[in-house]
Amino acid sequence: RVVWEMIKQCTHNSQPAASRVVWEKIKESGMLMNQVTISTLLKTLQSADISEKYAQEIAMYSDCLYEPTKTSLILRIEGLLKEGKTDLAEEVAEHSNHSVPLQTYTEILKQQCRVNAVFLALSLFKRMQRKWGSKLKAEVYVSIISTLAANGCLRNDSQPIEGAGAIGYKHTSGPEIFDEIVGQMSKYHYSIPSNSAIDLYNAFTKEFNVSSYYMNPDSTNVSSSTVPKLASPAQPNELVLGRVTLGKTTGICPVTNTKQRLVLLDEDERNQIRDDLLQLAEEAYTKTNGRSSKDKKERASIELRKFTDWLDEKRTDRPYTSIVDGANVAFHMRSLSNDKFNYHQIKAVVEALKA
Repeated sequence: RVVWEMIKQCTHNSQPAASRVVWEKIKESGMLMNQVTISTLLKTLQSADISEKYAQEIAMYSDCLYEPTKTSLILRIEGLLKEGKTDLAEEVAEHSNHSVPLQTYTEILKQQCRVNAVFLALSLFKRMQRKWGSKLKAEVYVSIISTLAANGCLRNDSQPIEGAGAIGYKHTSGPEIFDEIVGQMSKYHYSIPSNSAIDLYNAFTKEFNVSSYYMNPDSTNVSSSTVPKLASPAQPNELVLGRVTLGKTTGICPVTNTKQRLVLLDEDERNQIRDDLLQLAEEAYTKTNGRSSKDKKERASIELRKFTDWLDEKRTDRPYTSIVDGANVAFHMRSLSNDKFNYHQIKAVVEALKA
């Protein structure tokens, strides 16, 4: 009973360090804790990176005594990945009675890419596509493409990736499989983060002849923060990799002379985005405030709806071109403890944008 009260206090006050002390005492005494107590302790430790080792110990302890839970399962998988046991981590995820989240599978995929397990990564990627579809982030596609590039699978003379056709790929190597994967990515993603762009750049420059790129003279050694900007037209069948500035009125790439497509959302897609945002607002509120009643949980979506209704009322024929994060701008370079919300800073930013 005393241990249970201590764990509840640690959870309520977000004190993972104290929870570790409780766990050490449990091990010392050899106590057999019930599943509710173990699950509560796991949730407290799971949120703290410094408690990772302890959380994985408790997860194993829990699974040895009781039916594995979703939380204990994820922690075990994370532990296996850190030990380099990628195949075993995937096996645990695949044979679980619980629904393993997309983020956990993403970490398994990234680990497979890091160790250049090309077929295993392609196989898992295909299964993730079938299960999550549009929910896959751009970084997942980038991980696969970068791995294929770094392992010489995208060359014209590349050998077929054994087994790729059997798991659902129309092409098994070369530029064709690159086009296949990028084509799938373009259905859901219209841009990639800058760090992903750098990963792609480094993967291609590692495998292909750097001199064949349109690069700045000082860009042979790519830094961690820049990808060279291109402007000269490419030759037929030439591989180019870099950033470009599209024509403001034409949308044409100056290097490939390709016109970028205009992306428009239909009514159903706009409604889906709206619903997803409302759901994310509820999940973020719950995560921040802990367990709460349904009424409190829905408060976030209600407030977001009020904001969108207000935007609709203020809408004019002219589209919004900029959004100012008022709180961050107002508190910039100021002490939160003094609670000085500076409206003048917001006004200065707005005036600068208007200019």
